[in-house]
Amino acid sequence: MSLTPTTDNSHIPLAYAIGRPGRPGILTAVGILSIVLGALSILASSLGIVTGLRYLRMSKMRASMLASMARVSAPASPSMPAKVPSLPFIIPVAPSILTITEAALSLCLAVFLIIAGIWMLRDSPAAGRLHRIYVALKIPLIALAAIATWWTTSAVMSSVRTMTTIYPATAVMPTFGNMIAVIQAAVGAVFALLYPIALLIVLSTRTAKEHFNTL
Repeated sequence: MSLTPTTDNSHIPLAYAIGRPGRPGILTAVGILSIVLGALSILASSLGIVTGLRYLRMSKMRASMLASMARVSAPASPSMPAKVPSLPFIIPVAPSILTITEAALSLCLAVFLIIAGIWMLRDSPAAGRLHRIYVALKIPLIALAAIATWWTTSAVMSSVRTMTTIYPATAVMPTFGNMIAVIQAAVGAVFALLYPIALLIVLSTRTAKEHFNTL
């Protein structure tokens, strides 16, 4: 029997294997943020659907409200103002349907973002591609949401403008109505674009590319 020591370590499992480098912290943050923002987007989209349905119900009152305005009785004397019914804002059907459609699509995309975030934390090679698909789909939805916001706000201001024929004291209110609608839509779009733009920047960094090349 030979007493010569052996240096053969082949019987040790993976003794020669080189460990795979760990996930960069910035990609861990992306995975966590995708899950958190996806959950918040689900909540916001659900509220958007509910709001759109409420606007749709209000739009059905358009004809009856205009008829009520037409039947306003004349004042009994010049010093006594006419009594008119309390009118809610009149929202047309089209922006209401657009709001519901955008919210429903955003809800589906939010679920997709959560899945992409989970795959990122599991070091899936497809995680980067899923996040790029999210960005490609999210940007058109942001534009659609901006149009829906502008259209709905403009409709509300238009209903206020209609009411000025009965309430002359409110005539100054719709003056900046269209400007308010544009600003509201623009601000919402800018905030919604922050995360997609951040994703494009992070995924294009050398650190992210090297990490996905090792998977």
